Amino acid sequence: WCMASSNIINFIIILFLCSFFSGYALYLLAFCTSITSSSNYKDIALQAYNNPSLTLFIQIILILYTFGSCISYMVLLADLVPETAQILDLPILTDRLHASIIFMFGFFLPTSFVTNLNSLKFVSIFGFICVLYVMFLIINEYMTMNVSEKPLNINLFTFNSNIFNSIPILIVAYSCHYN
Repeated sequence: WCMASSNIINFIIILFLCSFFSGYALYLLAFCTSITSSSNYKDIALQAYNNPSLTLFIQIILILYTFGSCISYMVLLADLVPETAQILDLPILTDRLHASIIFMFGFFLPTSFVTNLNSLKFVSIFGFICVLYVMFLIINEYMTMNVSEKPLNINLFTFNSNIFNSIPILIVAYSCHYN
């Protein structure tokens, strides 16, 4: 979708830029960690700038990043669960709002309050199963897609505003967990 909306040349440029900056950010993080012998962002910022207000700013950034990640997971679940619920004949989950509320209070909220990280191993197994499900869903969609009915209009090079729609998707594709 990103390539179709932005075009081939712009997609390749954005893809390489996102991968380069993501790799460079991880390199800088590892470099700062080795210099300061710190294990979290707050300690690195405190040692680098010696300013407690900057550490508060970094914590706010991490909170916003985590909140945005949770929202994106909720949107993804709200898009995928109703289709699966129709196949499994679960009428309460076929509505997007009901599926979001059930997953928010039944899954996300309880896992946010665990005190021992060992209890999250079952959540990790569930997450792995969900990744496999999404992978099979994409493969199934690709195999059942009729190309003659859905032609893609991909240009080699044009500059339009659709390029800005593909940048956040590619940035998220190269993001990794920040701990």
